[in-house]
Amino acid sequence: MFMADCASDDGSGIWTSKSHMAADLEMSKRTVQNAITQMIEMGIISETGIRKCKNGFTKEYRINLAALSALKSTRAGDSPVQEIHPTGAGDSPQGVQEMHPNHPLTIHEPHKEETKVSKKAAATRATSIPEDAVITEKHFELVEKHGHSRQEIEAQFQKFKDNALANGRTYKNWDAAWRNWFASPYFSTLTGGGRNEFARKSTTQNARSVSRSDPALERIARLAGLSEAQGHGGA
Repeated sequence: MFMADCASDDGSGIWTSKSHMAADLEMSKRTVQNAITQMIEMGIISETGIRKCKNGFTKEYRINLAALSALKSTRAGDSPVQEIHPTGAGDSPQGVQEMHPNHPLTIHEPHKEETKVSKKAAATRATSIPEDAVITEKHFELVEKHGHSRQEIEAQFQKFKDNALANGRTYKNWDAAWRNWFASPYFSTLTGGGRNEFARKSTTQNARSVSRSDPALERIARLAGLSEAQGHGGA
């Protein structure tokens, strides 16, 4: 059948290589060679010459139409025509409608594996932060190691959210983005720093006030002709 498809109307001009025939027929080259040898022995085809090709040459064949016509038919015979009996349902009042394999209303269920892949892809897809996002206890726990007060963390969350919305940022993991915010160049304290910051500043200010002399006492000491230490003692 393959060689007949390549032949002219008189059966001549078949010069397709056996390698191409084997590839198109999805069989081995040896099988093609054996089949051609058998057909030559049966007189169905014959070699008529050689044609040059880019890989050297290939043989040209011809189908012997007379020998082919003399072969015994391999069909089981013509099947007798069967009479069609009516079903009694009657003729349809409407014309016969053509059935289309891809009807617009046909629902094609996705394969289970495709559904799993789609869900997995959706789970790892970058998303935007919701405009109504609010800080939760989880947010405090994620950054509590930085030692900031709850007031500072609340202020930072609002800044983090505003920055994400203003710049259209999308992340696959917003919890990780929130943790990294405190190490990003956008971070700066908004309410005075950590929960121990106020105590540290107060201690520093007290130490400075102790080491610094009182201006009023210094003036009194100068007027009295006393030293600064004596002035403090007299006071």
